[in-house]
Order: sequence, then structure tokens, then C-alpha cells
Amino acid sequence: MGVTKAKQVQRSVVVPGNHDGVHRGHQALLARAQILAAAAGNESMEPVAVVALFFDPHPLAILQPDRAPLALTTPARRQQLLRHWGAHSAIVRPFTQAFAKLSAEAFFNDILLSELGACGLVVGADFRFGTERRGDVALLKELCERADVALALAPQVQLEGGTVSSTRVRQALMDGDISLATALLGRYPELSGTVVHGDQRGRTLGFPTANLDLGPVVWPAFGVYAALAASPTFGGTLQPAVVNVGERPTFSAGKACEAHILGGSYQLYGQKLTLYLCNRLRGEVRFASRSELCAQINRDCEQSAAMLAVAERALVVATAE
Repeated sequence: MGVTKAKQVQRSVVVPGNHDGVHRGHQALLARAQILAAAAGNESMEPVAVVALFFDPHPLAILQPDRAPLALTTPARRQQLLRHWGAHSAIVRPFTQAFAKLSAEAFFNDILLSELGACGLVVGADFRFGTERRGDVALLKELCERADVALALAPQVQLEGGTVSSTRVRQALMDGDISLATALLGRYPELSGTVVHGDQRGRTLGFPTANLDLGPVVWPAFGVYAALAASPTFGGTLQPAVVNVGERPTFSAGKACEAHILGGSYQLYGQKLTLYLCNRLRGEVRFASRSELCAQINRDCEQSAAMLAVAERALVVATAE
């Protein structure tokens, strides 16, 4: 994925952060930025853009690699989602050792003001910036006052008994709690990758599967899921699918993500496939025989079809714009 180069924007309201997952908290920041940009534009009679800014890789991957979290979204998908929820542009900057040494004042002046043309900023109350995260909201307020930049502090979004955060979304997925992950994200969690050749075992069982190369992203808890599948091959439609994520213990076949498409037979090798996880059906089970496994897969398909018949399509955010 090519890094998007920052482009000079005449005047903008900037929303800086990691934005991983683009969950409801990030969406609230973008909504506040749209309001601020509209007000600034009305006052000056000039258009003001909403610009989302994030970094790749995650800063911890450079500064403390052993603590770096796996990503919920690739940079390219993050850009799509940020634009979907109101950013006119989503800029990804490479995070390097040199960039990590940039002072808070230099980040404000060189990046936010000079490079992005910020006339407004929207951040959360816990926002930190600059080398060693020395810059806090108090310093940001002071810098904004000097530069006549509007600053909006967005409160944390509370949902399902806690604060919405990327960390909480990751944990929900790793717990297999698709309902909670969906609530926090405001959309179905998704797995996306290129379909690669597998061991063809599903085909011999009568349930051909598409095997996905997911890359270094968060995997949900091992198990079987009901999902809506999207691919260019499907011509813009969503196909129901049963997805197995895990180590396939019946055959000791190793870790994989594989999807059986219920809507028909498709040639998907080399194609991008996105799976929107709607429900978790069960955990992984080791079966005593192929016949027991096939009987359970049949039940999984029936249960998945029933669930997906009433799935909320509005919770699917398209992969293409």
C-alpha cells in the first residue's frame, strides 16, 4: 500500500490520532469537526475541509515494538472509513524514529499549521503529541490561542458499560463478542484479504471454501461465524457465508481463515474478499469423523442462513467508494 502524501490544504479542521478501527469515538470526533468546519467556512465565506491525520506504523511499533498492538484496519481501509464518516481527506504519515523526535511545538507549527493549514482542531481530552508524548491538551490550548486556531475537545463516548476505544474493540474480537464489537464500531467487524489456494479439503467434504490471506491484523476468537461476503466477483451484492477462523483441529491443518459462500459457486482465487462478521455460531470443535464434521457444517450453514436473512445491511460499510 502506497503511503498517501500530505497535501497542502488552504484551511482545514484537523482531526489527528491513530483512528484504528474508526470506531464510534472516532466518528464522534469527525462529526464535531464537520460542525466546526461549517462554522469556520460560514464565517470566512471560504470552504474549510475536514482532514483526518494518522500515522503508519503505529508509534509503538517504532518506539516499543513489544507493546505494539495488532491493527484493526489497514491504512487504506482506515482512509476509506474516515472519508465515509465525514473527512474530506485522510492523510497517513510514516511514523519513523526521526518523526518521533519532533517536539510538540514543531508538530503543531510544521505539520498542523504549515502543512495542513489548520484553522481548527478536534481532539479527545486525553490527546498527547510530540516527542515522548510531552504535549498535552493544556499545551495544545496555549498553542491554539497564540495561533488563533479553534480547538474543540470531544468527550469520550461511553457505550455498553465503558469507554469506546480501539483497545476495547480488539478485546471484544479476541473474545468472540461480535455483538459488542459491532456496537463499539457502529458497523459489523470485518476481515478482508486476497483469496489464496488452500489444501482443498473443504471441496472434498462438499463445502468448498475461500482461504483468505489476512495479513498482520487482529483475528477474532477461533470459531465459526455467520458473515456477509463482498467481492468484485459478486457484482455489488452481498453473499451469505459461513466462516471458520482457527486451527481446524479435526485435521490439525494449521491456522486459517476460510469462508464457505452459501449463495453459489464462485472462482475467487486472487480476488479480494471481505467478510462482515454478523454472529459467532460456536467455538472450534475436534470431530471424531468426517461424517460428524459434515453434519455439523450442514447445521452451521442452516443457522447462518437464518441469521443472515435478518442481518442489518446498514451495518455494512462498503469497501469501495
